[in-house]
Amino acid sequence: MDIFPASRALSTCGIVAMSSIRLATAANVRALHELSNALNTGDATFAEQINAEELEDEIGRFRVWSGNLGALQQGHSSLDYRLRGT
Repeated sequence: MDIFPASRALSTCGIVAMSSIRLATAANVRALHELSNALNTGDATFAEQINAEELEDEIGRFRVWSGNLGALQQGHSSLDYRLRGT
């Protein structure tokens, strides 16, 4: 199972595009928000398994963590830029 589908989609001849970390991080943020929306509007079966407030806290923590790393930034301040060639 590929846990980084965005990086695979951006790969050309084995070379991953510079913004793969940013795009993967943004995809994870979107997926977390979709999960939150599904819990709030969907079947109560899953709402019993995941606490909505705790999920929102985790989403916030993920955004702060990824923001501190520069995972959602573009250009010279991005994590992609800082890790190029390593």
